[in-house]
Amino acid sequence: MDEPEILSAGGEMGYTGLEVRKNESGFEISQEAYLKSIPVQTDDLPRKSLSSEMLNEEKEEEKEEDLVEVMMKVMGVLGWMCWTSADLAFVFSELSCYSSHPTGSKLVAALLALIRAREKNNSLHFEGVIDPKLVLFVDTAYSLSCCEGRGGFEAYLVDKKEKIEGMRRTNLVVWKSKRIKRKLISLTSAELCALVDSVKQSFQWKRLAETLWMKLLEAEIYTDSAPLMEQLESGYSKREPRMDALLKYVQQELRALKMRVLWVSTDRQRANRYTKYKLEKERGNQAPQVEAKKEVHVKRGMVDFAKTCRSKAKKRGDSPVNVGVRR
Repeated sequence: MDEPEILSAGGEMGYTGLEVRKNESGFEISQEAYLKSIPVQTDDLPRKSLSSEMLNEEKEEEKEEDLVEVMMKVMGVLGWMCWTSADLAFVFSELSCYSSHPTGSKLVAALLALIRAREKNNSLHFEGVIDPKLVLFVDTAYSLSCCEGRGGFEAYLVDKKEKIEGMRRTNLVVWKSKRIKRKLISLTSAELCALVDSVKQSFQWKRLAETLWMKLLEAEIYTDSAPLMEQLESGYSKREPRMDALLKYVQQELRALKMRVLWVSTDRQRANRYTKYKLEKERGNQAPQVEAKKEVHVKRGMVDFAKTCRSKAKKRGDSPVNVGVRR
């Protein structure tokens, strides 16, 4: 087995379109050289900027089979760029379903997404953390016309003492944008489905981090849905009893993870970029901004499933060390 290479400050290592750089504060992973090699220019396209209307799947358009090969190549490049650019996750997820049956407008949208990614040149930054905790942000958008939603989440490894007000935006370790295909009748149900998806995948991230740091980690989830917080606290849904089984399941998994679920205001919700896409205005090469929800004025709260887990352990007489550990 080859000996690991240790990078000093200012050092750089390349691997399959990725560059890893060591700086004074930590590491940076970018695709700068790969992005510069993309030959697409806006002068060659009928549109100059990407818009939410171009991603609208409800617009009927004739499928062009002769574009399949080029569309699949473009989506392959776009998918690779998503490894270092979380802002592309929503666009890639929306356009990927057109890879095998593309239209002209969807191909143009994919090419414009490549150009925007090249202009922004996003990179991932990682800084050292001595006593970390896993922090997740979960958000959902809901379409009343088709009764479906789109969930998104992202996870950070931050210092245990950091609060939401001053929490770092580096150390982003995972993110996802996913369409919720089951038919739902409310935004709260969609929020619950997105929460379930993120919680199910949190086990592997938490275990990996605990293995690397050789210690148990605290974990938190932030949501801006006040109705979802009420359901998690009460254990049932007043308006949608059919969702109670899913609610019980996610409560069980949250106890196993010993997670805290906290409410956060919409302006501090970081996962909304995975559920929608909207340009504020046409202002040159500015980055897209996500569409903001209407602010819900509620008192900030928390549901501590770690505390619930300990309380149940005491009632059963179990050792709190062994409770909630999944094998």
